[in-house]
Amino acid sequence: MFGDSFFIFLNFVVIKLEIDWNELWKEKIKIYSKNIDWDSRAKKFNKAIKCNNDYSINVLKRIKLDPEWSVLDVGCGPGTLAIPIAKEVKHVTAVDISKEMLKLLKKNAEKEGISNINIVNADFKDIDIEKIKPHDVVIASRFCGLTGDLKYELKKLDSLAKKYVYITSLAQDRKLNLKIYKALGKPIFPTYIFIYNVLYQLGIFANVEIFDSKIYQVFKNIDEAVNDWKWFMKLNKKEEKILRNIISSNLKKTQNGFIYQDKVKWALIWWRKL
Repeated sequence: MFGDSFFIFLNFVVIKLEIDWNELWKEKIKIYSKNIDWDSRAKKFNKAIKCNNDYSINVLKRIKLDPEWSVLDVGCGPGTLAIPIAKEVKHVTAVDISKEMLKLLKKNAEKEGISNINIVNADFKDIDIEKIKPHDVVIASRFCGLTGDLKYELKKLDSLAKKYVYITSLAQDRKLNLKIYKALGKPIFPTYIFIYNVLYQLGIFANVEIFDSKIYQVFKNIDEAVNDWKWFMKLNKKEEKILRNIISSNLKKTQNGFIYQDKVKWALIWWRKL
């Protein structure tokens, strides 16, 4: 259901129940670590830019940019979007909590001969709006909302934009992830609809477009694959054994290692500032 409320008809008495989408989000992400070691994922993310780039292509062809505009990329990683965007706009401010991600971003930018990116090492919740002035466009790619407070994060993104805000969030997770969540008895990571409904409750009427992104991963061995899947979940020994069994039966073994192919449905949520 896409609204922020629904009605129950009981003995001809209408009871209106308000849905608090912000609280529902908090409940859904309890199992996911809020203290993720993003530094340890930097090389993995950087490798993904080079071998599987249809995600960034799909995002870039759907967002509005202008040569005279400034762009704020929140959670920029190693430059998945920041680097191609910097080629199209006047200035980019790239923010990330991971120092390792930003080191790779700097190196990638230098290789491309790009000098119009200002790099800021900070947690999004600690960003000082007085220091980082509003930009024409704000982008939050693969938005996680791990602080739990969607209202706070979405209002902050909105306050930092002068013209447009773009967020990408899961519309439908990869098939293997859904199988793993079911086997472990854990809730799936909440999808874009929570974000959309919180925005609605904030009085922001956002647009949504769904697109597919291909996944192609090669792992040296099953241990590497297991570590790749469990990094964002807290698992006990029994749960890790279940995870290992599922991964072992779903990856294709080749001479180069274990291959996993799939696709993810992403939602691009965006709105224009009035």
